[in-house]
Amino acid sequence: MNNSEYWKTIDKHNAKRKRWKERQIDKAVDIPPPLNKTSPAYAAFYEFLNTLEIGDSFVIEKDEYKSGAAQHVNMAKKVGKKLTSRKIYHDDHPDEFHYRVWYIKDIEPVKREKPHKHYDVVHRQDPATGNFDAETGRLPNDILFLAEQNEENKQIVEDIRRLNRILVEELAKQNIKLPKQGE
Repeated sequence: MNNSEYWKTIDKHNAKRKRWKERQIDKAVDIPPPLNKTSPAYAAFYEFLNTLEIGDSFVIEKDEYKSGAAQHVNMAKKVGKKLTSRKIYHDDHPDEFHYRVWYIKDIEPVKREKPHKHYDVVHRQDPATGNFDAETGRLPNDILFLAEQNEENKQIVEDIRRLNRILVEELAKQNIKLPKQGE
């Protein structure tokens, strides 16, 4: 790195620092509540869903929501309504479109619960089962097996490359030319 490049990088870092120094700090600004089923923003949509009958449809303009109709279809699942949507292009203008969403049937409401993962504390695992034990410093048997297989695979690849080199040298000594790949 020459001297001018060094100073350019220093200037970039200083510009980033300056941006944070000039940032305004606001005190005592209330945090708005997170949007959920009970918030006014979603309450209107859920109220609208309850007025729909099976077979009814509605239009969502392309600029109305960034995600198109997918957000509405997923939200309806939470209250037990299955919606389907299609992107419909206008005949007059091929780059103009809107989404039409149909209410097709009632379903069991979907609740998204993240599965709870149970982690075993490492120092309590039994070394006899082949799991890692912090006191003895043992690794699980399956990890050791995979490491050995990986090492064997590397050896095999190296052996094949060595054999390939030997074959090419021997064929070259006998003036036999191999066809190149793709010929």
